[in-house]
This record gives sequence, C-alpha cells and structure tokens, in this order.
Amino acid sequence: MTKLHKFCVYTPLRVLAISFVIAFIAAFIAAKIMERDARETMYLMVYGFLIFPNILFSLGSFSVCFNLYQSVRENFSLSFLSFYFPVIFAVFIMLFSRIFGVLAIPLVALPFLIPQTYYFIRFRKRLTEGEIMEDFYYEVSE
Repeated sequence: MTKLHKFCVYTPLRVLAISFVIAFIAAFIAAKIMERDARETMYLMVYGFLIFPNILFSLGSFSVCFNLYQSVRENFSLSFLSFYFPVIFAVFIMLFSRIFGVLAIPLVALPFLIPQTYYFIRFRKRLTEGEIMEDFYYEVSE
C-alpha cells in the first residue's frame, strides 16, 4: 500500500476519531448551558444533534479516495471538493429542508471541519513537496 493509498484510507478514520472527540466536548458544553433552561431530557438531545452528523460526515469523507485519480489530485478545486463533499452536500440539504436553522449549520459542521481542514492542508502540502507520491510512481512502474 502506497503512502497515497494509506493517506486516503486512514484520513477519514482519523477525522472520525478527532471530530467525535470535538463534537462530544462541544455537546457536553452545550448541554451544561442548556441544562439550566430546559427540561431534564431536552438537553440530552444536543449530544445526538452534534455527534451523529459528525459520524455521517466522517463516513462520507471517504470521497477523499477520489484523490487517487491523477486528474482529481492535480486539480485544486476537485481535490477541495473531494475533501469537503459531505459538508457541502449536508449544508444544501439543511438550507433547503429547513430542518435546522442557518445558525445551526456551523455548530453541526465545525467539529468535522477542524480536522478535515487540517488533513486537507497537510495533503496539499505533502503533494506539492512530492513526499506523498514518491512510492506511488515506483509501484505503478513495476
């Protein structure tokens, strides 16, 4: 397995772990704030509201594997879309379904966006340095 394959397969799993921790911390803080104002069971809904979408975003972020194609990898816009496709798709659904308020979109997406942005920047940096591709060309030529 090349470095590029490893990066594309393990990045969504890392994002899932990190976003789960961030979402849990954010949900805990939000629940403590809401606990004073809401009924006892109402504040527990915030855990599902923040954690469940991040699990779906992270599972949807396997679209990072589109970067295995050279045409996607070399085009910055397509590479960006492959990393952020789950969030873009979810934002359109949230805006047009009116299930969530517009202010809830950043709250729901932020725990996913933090690690995903880190790995996108890391991927683009390693790609320009050639570090992630050094064993990819060796394996393809054999």
